[in-house]
Amino acid sequence: MTTDESHRPGGIGMKTKWLAMCGLAATLFVTACGNSASNGDGSKEGQTAQGAQQTVKVATTSDGPPFVYLNPDNNKMEGLVIDILEDIAKRENLKLDYQVMNWEAMIPSLKGGKADIIAEGMYITDERKQVINFTNPYFGYGEGLMVQGDDTSTKSLDDLKGKKVGALIGTSYQTMLEEKGKSLGIEMKVYQQFGDMMKDVDNKRLDAALFDQPILVYMKKQNPALTYRVVEDYKPSLPGEIGFGVTKSKQDVLDKLNAGIDEIKKDGTLKKIYEKWGLDWKF
Repeated sequence: MTTDESHRPGGIGMKTKWLAMCGLAATLFVTACGNSASNGDGSKEGQTAQGAQQTVKVATTSDGPPFVYLNPDNNKMEGLVIDILEDIAKRENLKLDYQVMNWEAMIPSLKGGKADIIAEGMYITDERKQVINFTNPYFGYGEGLMVQGDDTSTKSLDDLKGKKVGALIGTSYQTMLEEKGKSLGIEMKVYQQFGDMMKDVDNKRLDAALFDQPILVYMKKQNPALTYRVVEDYKPSLPGEIGFGVTKSKQDVLDKLNAGIDEIKKDGTLKKIYEKWGLDWKF
């Protein structure tokens, strides 16, 4: 995992109902959304007859709430990113064909022509822009700091001198703790799964942890029994913006998505979608 990949939500190991069923549901969903050879109007897939919908193949994952996830109850993709994309698709006459895959397969799927769009919480980076295009950003976030529920004094890493702090392996949060932790005397513990790290903070086996701020907030709201606290005054060191990735061969799709993003920003739709998922971002 490269540094910029580490910011993505997903792969969090939560034992919720929809995650427990992701493997089966994803298989069923990909089958249901299988590619067709044509659009039924004589045009090849991805092309449109005049006035017809343009079919675009959307690479996404099944386990990145609140951005994207596969709901096993209805076998549909849901989340902030999905709501934004589907609203734009209606405005721009796009038909979405979701392709559920692993995170590391998404950019290669665009490069190889297997997908046209990436819909995920993917940071826009200069490195990625060398191989795919990105739309204008529609959301941004950084890391969040979670602490034990009765810890009301911690506001930054400086307040965690001599304490035990967790991060997921291979993430830039781990790198940041390695760099800053030495001078602060922080004892770092590295985890494979977010769920294990979260439980250790909740059960007071770990003083604090760094992870994607929107996921920390979302999981707390979805699971009121959790006792950890997300530090509201914490200022992230690794902020970034996310947009839809688009294959370089589909400039028309990029233009339509950008037009849609501009519209939903102006007419208030984007703010309403933020509110639905308990998120906010100043654009």
